[in-house]
Amino acid sequence: MTLLDDVEFSRILADRYFKLALEGRDSVQGMSIDGRGTRNIDDAFVAQLRPDGTMAVTVHIADAPAMIEPGTEIDRHARDRVADFLVGGNGQRKQKIMGMLPERLVMNYLSLQKDEVRPAITMKIVMDKDGNVTDFSCRRTKFENKIKTNYDDVNAKISNGHAIYSNMHEVAKRLYAKRMHDLGEYFEDRMSRDALAPVTAVPRAECSPADFLVAEVMSLVKRTVADFMRNEGLPYIKAPHAVRVHDEVVSCSRNSSLPVLAAQRNAAIVKKIESEMTFAQATSPNRSYSDLVNLRTLMEHLEGKPLSHDPAEIQEIEAQCNRVGRIFNAASGATCENASHIAGHVIKGDMERAETMAKVAFDAGSRPAHGRIPGEGFKELREQCRDARVQEPECVVQSVYYGGSKVCCASIAVQGAKGGRRVVHAVGSSVSDATDRASFLMLSDLEKNNVAFTARPVGHLGL
Repeated sequence: MTLLDDVEFSRILADRYFKLALEGRDSVQGMSIDGRGTRNIDDAFVAQLRPDGTMAVTVHIADAPAMIEPGTEIDRHARDRVADFLVGGNGQRKQKIMGMLPERLVMNYLSLQKDEVRPAITMKIVMDKDGNVTDFSCRRTKFENKIKTNYDDVNAKISNGHAIYSNMHEVAKRLYAKRMHDLGEYFEDRMSRDALAPVTAVPRAECSPADFLVAEVMSLVKRTVADFMRNEGLPYIKAPHAVRVHDEVVSCSRNSSLPVLAAQRNAAIVKKIESEMTFAQATSPNRSYSDLVNLRTLMEHLEGKPLSHDPAEIQEIEAQCNRVGRIFNAASGATCENASHIAGHVIKGDMERAETMAKVAFDAGSRPAHGRIPGEGFKELREQCRDARVQEPECVVQSVYYGGSKVCCASIAVQGAKGGRRVVHAVGSSVSDATDRASFLMLSDLEKNNVAFTARPVGHLGL
């Protein structure tokens, strides 16, 4: 049978295939956490911190590959669009300009709606006390969402000490600590692992506890799926990495070379991360073609079927997804009218025109990242410099986006006595976290080496 071979698909055909897709699957139940008005639910999960300190996370993801066969018209429809395209944010309600899949297909057969039975891909990830994955399993299931909750309710339950949600929040904090520790191996100097800036398991300042919980669980899934597919020799689409220079804060003299040093350093580290710490798009198959393709490949492999996409095609799809993703990100602040025009050019394959319009929208909404640096540690470092009557320390904070997550990288430079210089780097969950850690490292290093401040300006670091 040809499934949904026309975008204007037959409801009767879809019903028949939906029933076939559910046959032979074990029934499972779970809960989802989304925005209060969310209707397109891609995933549901539960996380558990066990009494012995080990952790288990079970994630249910909408089985879009079961309803969309490769090469059909609806598959080509999704591939042309790459992903849902939304505009808005910054306090405004986001509006969908273009959906990757037809609304009827998503709402009636794929979205993990409350009390509805849906085809799902269920993954179970078990970790030891240190957050290292010790077991991973994946299977197709018949999923029923018994609890559809939202971020506000989860935040309230965590604040009130609700046993189940507080337990899950603790898992998220441990996942975060593990992730930040691993990143520290890339972003920080050797001494930063020995000095006064330990990685602390605290949520990002801009995240609520519920946002933090969902983000860490999804990051775990992407990393675990990538590790499994790489170890099995499977081609997969990697989550994009990017360095955004001057994205956060720059506080330097005009002729300082610290921003260039930081940008070059972070870009080189990102290249290393791309080869060693990859993430597979795998959690949003209802709205992202890369996620759909990765899950399709994963399940075909586990079920012993021929792969629908060879490595060359995977690379081609990845390049297309990344290119369109950059267009959508740049145009996220565009007006609905302009966004509709951009989406139209994407569908037609006129990427150059879409990129030009997206750049105009991005430039219109961008603001320079300059100003006061928050954080008690940097304030203390700055005061010491002022007491010594030297120019203030210089600081650059850049954001690195990897696998759908963000980390802030702070680089601080201070001129020492006898012409010596000190430059330290630290990674954190926010601007203040990163600058605090870098500042404490700098203070520790200066004290450890008995370095006195000098009246020489720090604008000419010679880096």
